[in-house]
Amino acid sequence: MISTVLALSTGRASVFRNEPWKSLWTPAEMAALLERHGFGVVQEIDLVETAEGLGLELKRRRVLGYSRVMVGDRNPGGGAGVQGP
Repeated sequence: MISTVLALSTGRASVFRNEPWKSLWTPAEMAALLERHGFGVVQEIDLVETAEGLGLELKRRRVLGYSRVMVGDRNPGGGAGVQGP
């Protein structure tokens, strides 16, 4: 989904525009996956909010409304808290 936001910011069509964007992971499951691989979640970002912050015109707001991004950082000490909107 990030590639779509970036493509929109440059005026180009996303190479993934015809790919389905489906994930069955809950935010808690994604956080656990990141932690299992040595990352702590430092932020959870709504893509609508991100696109608006970049000043992008949203033509498919509903589609982006279902999407979120988790930002992780290497966390050798464990236990970073989730920051959300």
